[in-house]
Amino acid sequence: MRKRMTAALLSLALALSPLLSGCGGPPRLQARDLMAEVPVPKVPVDTQMTEDSAAAVMDFCVRLFQEGGVEGENTLISPVSMLYALAMAANGAQGDTLEQMEAVLGLPLLELNEFCRAWLAALPEEDGALSIANSLWFRDSEMLTVEESFLEANALWYSADVYEAPFDGTTVSDVNAWVDYHTGGAIPAILEEIPENAMVYLVNALAFDGRWETPYREDQVRAGTFTQEDGTAREAELMYSTEDWYLSDGEAQGFLKYYEGCDYAFAALLPPEGVPLADYIASLDGQKLARVLDGAGREEVRAAIEAQGKLTEELSGALTAAATLAEVEDLYRPYKPKRRTRATIAREKGLAPLAELLSARGGAPVVPEEAAQAAAPAGGAARPGAPKKRAPGSIAFVPSAAGLVLAGEVIRDLALPGQ
Repeated sequence: MRKRMTAALLSLALALSPLLSGCGGPPRLQARDLMAEVPVPKVPVDTQMTEDSAAAVMDFCVRLFQEGGVEGENTLISPVSMLYALAMAANGAQGDTLEQMEAVLGLPLLELNEFCRAWLAALPEEDGALSIANSLWFRDSEMLTVEESFLEANALWYSADVYEAPFDGTTVSDVNAWVDYHTGGAIPAILEEIPENAMVYLVNALAFDGRWETPYREDQVRAGTFTQEDGTAREAELMYSTEDWYLSDGEAQGFLKYYEGCDYAFAALLPPEGVPLADYIASLDGQKLARVLDGAGREEVRAAIEAQGKLTEELSGALTAAATLAEVEDLYRPYKPKRRTRATIAREKGLAPLAELLSARGGAPVVPEEAAQAAAPAGGAARPGAPKKRAPGSIAFVPSAAGLVLAGEVIRDLALPGQ
């Protein structure tokens, strides 16, 4: 089954209006390409993500979920889109404004730029599951002066396209065409008109299109009862599965299901019975979330290989040193039994994996095992007809092997608008 998630984040000055929704050839735009006249220096080859910068960015991701949701409503947010749009804006800030933005984002500007560029460079190029693009749009006006250093910084670190435009109907068409192209047609339009006082737009477009490593079969899709956060039950068409990777932080439990190639995954967490989602989310921080997402299954894999008599000191050390679940999966792959799953191993060790964890698809028709789509605005409810994997009163994430959450969703009520 394929999970498709697309995102576009539109920013006017510092007032963000996030929108989640990312063929053919590049669109022909009427706006003037400012970068055609600006030489862009190369990014230093030693740019890399440090543990401290990764921890700071994960803290930012968690704070988005803690502060960006609306009580009682489902919330879908793309931390990547938010991070990149705000980081581009920070390159044009100074003084108190820059200090405040650095405090929110958790890193000094240079470290933030280096992290964002290094994260992009760490993404796998061959699978094509993720597409991310950035652009800046400036009103052609004598009232606005754009510093060349601002253009250079955003082109250098974010490969941003930069345009000057009249901010009229042609610009609306240009922005929509740019986003449509960079989200593979999933968001044909994000603008209807441009306000008279709008001077700058910063746009991040993110599209994720991943095929499950182990697709759902038709017999795993059947009618069932979906229990919502408030305890009410609704009939829905559900997907059932027993997953190999068990997640737990001592409170919440969940599972992780890989997309093809194991560079990205779908993770769901279910708080303890009687604990409201808001309370559990408030208890999270970046370190705790990273530990949950990265720690699943490591000991189960070690035990499985040891039971086969094939665990060497070198392999045990490699499992301990593995930075992500994708690395653990790669190490386990040669030893993975064809019939005996890691979920079986977990049960034998007395663990309690969430076997047959329910995932609802919002009343959409049965989805073919190779195709499922999801598209939704970053701060609101999902769009009608968009099937999604669900667990009652749960939190779902799409983490990447490069160490940043592409998107996350807090699911409270299956019957909210668009569900």
